[in-house]
Amino acid sequence: MTIFGFLQMLVDLIEANPTWALLIVFLVSAGEALFVVGLFVPSTVVLVAAGTMVGMGKLSFVPIFLAATFGAVVGDAVSFWFGHIWKERVRQVWPFSRYTLLLDKGETFFQRHGGKSVFIGRFIPGVKSVIPGIAGMMGMGMARFTVINVVSAFAWAGAHIIPAVALGRGFDLAHSANPRLAALLVGVLVVLVLAWYLTRLTLAFTLPRLDKARLWIADHLKTKDSSIAGLAARVLLNEEGAFVAFCLAILCLFGLAGFALLVVNLMFEPELAASDQTISTFLQALRNGPGDRVMVLVTMLADSVTLTPPAVAFVAIMLALRRWRLAAMATVTFIGAAIFVPLAKSLLQRPRPMPHYSGAEAFSFPSGHATLSIAIIGGIVVILAHALPTRWKSVVYATTAALLALIALSRVYLLAHWPSDVIAGLLFGGSMVLLLAFLLHGRELGLPAGKVAVAVGLVYAGTCAIHIDRRFGDTLASYSRPLPLDTISADDWTGGGWRSIPRARVLFDGEFAEPLILQTDMPLPALKTALEKAGWREHAANLFFSTLSHTLPAVGSITDLPPLQSYNGGRPALATFTLDDTSRPGTRLVLNIWPTFTTIAGTGTNAPLVTASVTREALEPLPFGYGKTKIAPLEPDAEAKAARSVADALATTGGRMTQPGPSLFLIASGA
Repeated sequence: MTIFGFLQMLVDLIEANPTWALLIVFLVSAGEALFVVGLFVPSTVVLVAAGTMVGMGKLSFVPIFLAATFGAVVGDAVSFWFGHIWKERVRQVWPFSRYTLLLDKGETFFQRHGGKSVFIGRFIPGVKSVIPGIAGMMGMGMARFTVINVVSAFAWAGAHIIPAVALGRGFDLAHSANPRLAALLVGVLVVLVLAWYLTRLTLAFTLPRLDKARLWIADHLKTKDSSIAGLAARVLLNEEGAFVAFCLAILCLFGLAGFALLVVNLMFEPELAASDQTISTFLQALRNGPGDRVMVLVTMLADSVTLTPPAVAFVAIMLALRRWRLAAMATVTFIGAAIFVPLAKSLLQRPRPMPHYSGAEAFSFPSGHATLSIAIIGGIVVILAHALPTRWKSVVYATTAALLALIALSRVYLLAHWPSDVIAGLLFGGSMVLLLAFLLHGRELGLPAGKVAVAVGLVYAGTCAIHIDRRFGDTLASYSRPLPLDTISADDWTGGGWRSIPRARVLFDGEFAEPLILQTDMPLPALKTALEKAGWREHAANLFFSTLSHTLPAVGSITDLPPLQSYNGGRPALATFTLDDTSRPGTRLVLNIWPTFTTIAGTGTNAPLVTASVTREALEPLPFGYGKTKIAPLEPDAEAKAARSVADALATTGGRMTQPGPSLFLIASGA
């Protein structure tokens, strides 16, 4: 079973047994507030999950909210009475005797803030598990504590559940447009929340014990008369930074393995190419004049003309300083990346999205800009930042990473590369930089890093300025060409060319959604007129208001709401229509008209070929009379009936109709 299947099974189980969810939320909320014990209760994980399921319509808001609030009140009350009864004797009782430092911290916090600490402390990790007990130990009045306890419990429950409800609505909206993407987002969220909680638990409890175990194992291995055992002991003891070096080597191998996995997927998995096409097309819809100019400037920062001078300057400075080993390492890193890129391109010969170059550079995989930018810029930064304090090193690395990420994005935005090309380049170039860091680890370089950085930076800045000044206009023009369109005759299209159009809507992950029911070269205004005469109602496209209306609960009928936003191959619909579904009261049919990259040759101008798909939407009821839009199943017979009605409506305009499939119609305008 996949993780997505497990998550769906868990959701279905809780949906079928909502009482379990209430009990779990209550127990976790109460346990999180228990004296010291609350340190080890994952309340945030559970409440965010419960709130998300409320937003997805799987649970009711009011019972979950009250269960969390009541649980928090009960947990704090129990802790208060425990502290009130035991007083200072708590410090001698196991397991509380092992957390005297935490008790001291909570006592200091209570003395500083007084009764307000009961409210404030509920939101602060660590002390929140001891503040109610400390309040009882310090003699706080029961009535005052109860008022603050109840008020803070409502605020705490709302702070956890309400944002999670909005998150659940967002996931449900994403699920309507792309179920697999939504499942992936849910999986990522669960992993991140679990990682956050486990990190807290690890830092407070697990790591100290693992550290003792590491030292014990290392001491045990040192008694063994074996070179392998001795090496393992050195790594565990981090002698001469062996443990850090080991981690760098593992990351380097992971990067190379990721690159190899992409190559295998490129050769044998068509979904990768479809996903690349979809993501690239989506980004093209975001392109605009100012954005193009910025992205061209960014991408020119990683042209070979701009990267070569600083690379040569750096190696020359290392030679002048008689740092032969550093010069050799840098040279191997730079030249290795420069040789690998055209070699890999010549072997794989993947075409670019748009033709920009000739020779080996005419091919796309991997991205030379991504590979060389991280190898040269990243390699120089790793060497020069080697001796920096950790705080400044983090700033330098983060800034460099932001620049490299922007360069990588520019290649996809400008349609110079597919997304997987850029990822492959980053993986391979990053592996080379990690290998360089591995070789440098534990060495005292003794470089005048500041002076070298200024010198290389000036060379790089000067080269970029000259290159941009001379070539910006031509480069902008080369990246501003429109997407190529295929042009075929009407006879070729109806005679079999229709098969070149995808048979269904393409999602962002390259998978297929609902089938396409129509292909036509009718002008869009005539198509709209024919559909409106048949009873279809057009909805103006507005991504912001559509997303907002489906994220927030709505009041009214499904007819009053805009349709769910969706994409086909990364492109939004040209037009969207709805029609009340009389066979299913309370539902409606949604017809999306999609653009293609094909035109039909005519006597005058070529006519764009468009496609269409139909789905069914319903309003799922929520508490207090609210509802949310969701995708409802559309049976094959209902889909075929809808396809026939749309085709008949368009055929009344004089178009020539053919039916190559049970639910696919071609309408040729005859223009």
